[in-house]
Order: sequence, then C-alpha cells, then structure tokens
Amino acid sequence: MMVCRSWADAGLEQQLAVKRSLVRDLEAEERRLRPLVESADQLTRNAAEYFQSTRRCWWTRESRELPTKEAGTQEQYRPSQHNRPRQF
Repeated sequence: MMVCRSWADAGLEQQLAVKRSLVRDLEAEERRLRPLVESADQLTRNAAEYFQSTRRCWWTRESRELPTKEAGTQEQYRPSQHNRPRQF
C-alpha cells in the first residue's frame, strides 16, 4: 500500500509543479501585457474626451448651418426642365 501512496504523491507533486509553472508563465505574460493594456486604456479615455468635445462643436456648427443646408437641398431637388421625367 505504501508504494501506491508514494506513486500517487509523486503524481500530485508533478501536477503541482506543472500548475506552478503555468502560474509563473501567466504572471510573466501579465507583466508583459500590463503596459500595453494601460496605454490602450489611456488612449480610449483620451479619444472619448476628444470626440465628446468635438461632437459638441460639430452639433453647434451643424445647427447654425441647418437652415442653409435645407434651403440648398430644397432648391437642388425642385423639379426643373432637366430632371423631369419624359412624357412620350
């Protein structure tokens, strides 16, 4: 019975060694990726702030230009001699 127990213990020790190795590998991977993740997070925050302020400026400009654009659109699509369907 002692032989089986030491064989089982050896198997458990081997599993523990493999898992410890995996943990070390994952921790190293995390240390390697952390600066990239932090940079991406900062970039995302900066982009959100930039586009939020830009969008406010765009809405303000668009609201001022809207009457001019509407008038131009109505003029552009008003029937004329050139874009009326032909009658045969």
